Amino acid sequence: MPAHGAMTGFLACHDQAPPQSRLARSFGASPLDEESGQRYRRVLRELGVGECLARLDPRWTVLHAIPQGEGQVDIDHLAIGPAGVFCIRTIDVGQQRVSVARGSLRVAGSTSSHLRESEFEVGRAERALGVAQGSPVKAIGVIVVVDPHSITVRDMPRDVVVVAPVGLVRALEALPTCLDEHEIRRLVAQAEKPSTWRGIAAVPQDGDELRTRFTAVHRQVRTARVVRRRWIVAISSALLGVVFLAAWGIVLATTANYSLH
Repeated sequence: MPAHGAMTGFLACHDQAPPQSRLARSFGASPLDEESGQRYRRVLRELGVGECLARLDPRWTVLHAIPQGEGQVDIDHLAIGPAGVFCIRTIDVGQQRVSVARGSLRVAGSTSSHLRESEFEVGRAERALGVAQGSPVKAIGVIVVVDPHSITVRDMPRDVVVVAPVGLVRALEALPTCLDEHEIRRLVAQAEKPSTWRGIAAVPQDGDELRTRFTAVHRQVRTARVVRRRWIVAISSALLGVVFLAAWGIVLATTANYSLH
């Protein structure tokens, strides 16, 4: 399931927060604090990339939230198809400028660790799949940059592709073919085995239950947003009414003074 690990982390964080009061809900206060809000946005961006990957042609298989063991961040998405094996991670840069040059990825002018982390994930996937099928496996990292102000690529790093969500499917399907149908099926069969990914910390929670719980919180967040907007409209209307009455009073007073003269 897309965003399985991110969703698990978000719900664990959100469950620790005290329940909202009725007064807070009536004013549209968000049910998320700063930390859970960041985790919530991560879930949304991973779900969005998962929806993009669902548009790949049928020759591709996409697995989501591959666990990497205790203390390790999971691989957001693993795509296997004619162009090879791809470890896909998502980053949300919040309308910052992204540049890629000289083997580094910069966000708002500062060097980030995303390339190094992507290379680490690729290495783990290559080793795990290679051991599982008894022969070397080559993988490529893909960093999907969500909500960038702009992406400037002067030279693409070796074995890592940097792309926005809108260009993800096109970028993967445009790559040259290096795997035939038999090789794809063989790799997919190994990737789908839990034993391939050694060191898993715990049995993943049921996906349907996670999705149901996340959907409930997501509905609360959207409801709070609607309530806040209604308050804004109501307060704005009230202020406009006050301004109108004040202006009308001035007009009446001016008219009365003019009549006296």
